Amino acid sequence: MRHVKSSSEHSITEDSNVSNAYRAAETTIVRQQNPFLFTDPNDPEAIAKVVMPEGGIFKLSENNLQSYYFRNALEFKRLLKDVHDIKDILRARVSSYRPR
Repeated sequence: MRHVKSSSEHSITEDSNVSNAYRAAETTIVRQQNPFLFTDPNDPEAIAKVVMPEGGIFKLSENNLQSYYFRNALEFKRLLKDVHDIKDILRARVSSYRPR
């Protein structure tokens, strides 16, 4: 059985281009074209608003993985009346991969 946990942190500072994209609303044209501004879904004619006037963004991603791998082999040999040689092999493999 194997368990793996990994995490990734992405810190976007206040002065980065990404953070400033959430604040870009200088003109009416910029405000209308900026997908990061909030528009009230109940009022389609409302003016888009900045929802992040200051600060940055912190993204934390966590991944969990659980897996197992099991193999087994069984071998059968028998000699009947010193004439008939019987041999048989049975193999099985079970595996699972489950990301969470």
